[in-house]
Amino acid sequence: MIKIAKQGLFFLVCIFFFNAYPQRNDADSLLNLLQTSKEDTGKVIILNKLCEAYRSVNPEKALKYAKMGLSLSELLEYKRGIALSYENFGIISQNKGEYDAALEHFLKSLKISEGLGDEPAIIAMLRNIGIIY
Repeated sequence: MIKIAKQGLFFLVCIFFFNAYPQRNDADSLLNLLQTSKEDTGKVIILNKLCEAYRSVNPEKALKYAKMGLSLSELLEYKRGIALSYENFGIISQNKGEYDAALEHFLKSLKISEGLGDEPAIIAMLRNIGIIY
């Protein structure tokens, strides 16, 4: 019985390691890209990807990148970037147990996505809203 428990623990540690390691490599690569990117929609995408990479391991850092992505998206009037930023705010809030704030962010993202006719984003936001309820 103890042998099975040790094997199970080893399995969980391996899953954690292999899931966390690629995120760090992804984040490192994205940080390198961020250094050389122009102030355009490409940079917004990088900022939102950085937010995704950090939101479950470092929510404060994820929030920083989401805010930067939102600010640049608003400056560029890049509506898809604005919707992505609100989605990231929603997921961060949800992970913190702040469900009212998460719902508010998901609804903002949904409204923008509907205006763009972005069906995959609409489906994702409806799913996220459903999870809140």
